[in-house]
Amino acid sequence: MATSSAVKAGPWGGDGGDAFDDGWDNGGVSKLTIYYQPSLLSDIHVAYGNGTTMHHGGTLGIKKEVIFMDFIYLYDH
Repeated sequence: MATSSAVKAGPWGGDGGDAFDDGWDNGGVSKLTIYYQPSLLSDIHVAYGNGTTMHHGGTLGIKKEVIFMDFIYLYDH
């Protein structure tokens, strides 16, 4: 049986903001919402399968939402 482990990467980007780690035991990602501008990603909202949500950043820019069902990409708008 194959096993896998989480890998931390980064940080990348500008000089602002703080590092974050939402952990790994969260039931998987059910919805991901980002806000972006032409030259940067300004915000990440993550909804997890266990019902928790995390928000990192502000809400400036264009909104893009991706919804997953059973960890399969389902819908974006």
